[in-house]
Amino acid sequence: MFLSVFLKDRSVTERRHTRSARCLRVLLFLGIFAFLLCASCSAADSTPRPNNEGFLGGLALGLVLAIVVVVFSRTRIKSMERELARLNELVNHREYERNVAQQELVRRLEEERELAKEKMQFESQLSDYEKYASLAQLALGAAHEINNPLLGILSHLELEWRDARRAP
Repeated sequence: MFLSVFLKDRSVTERRHTRSARCLRVLLFLGIFAFLLCASCSAADSTPRPNNEGFLGGLALGLVLAIVVVVFSRTRIKSMERELARLNELVNHREYERNVAQQELVRRLEEERELAKEKMQFESQLSDYEKYASLAQLALGAAHEINNPLLGILSHLELEWRDARRAP
């Protein structure tokens, strides 16, 4: 997403550069054309003019247009520098956001790894507890099975003991 926004901004900036370059070329061409036109008018005019005012007028017009072109180009350069600074700031901000997101991702992956480790430990403990529980159940079953015949033998012996005490 960042790259597409950056390229979109960049294409807009490139289009602005192309437009401003075109405007500068047109203004420069018009200045040169006006200068040549005034110079040719003064050269083609057969009437003598004092101080070559046609030539100087064309020169002055050409200089004014050249100054306009220079001022316009400087303002465009400054605006492009501001745009470049803004884009650099945007790039730095996006890079910072990407770094923060990567750090968050690393932190979450480490947490997930720790949780998986704890889960394995708990599963190991659970399997040990299940072994102990089944062993205890087996021992209780065996004790119950041994206790039943013993209880029968003890009750029978008790009955015999009572009968033996009554008999004398």
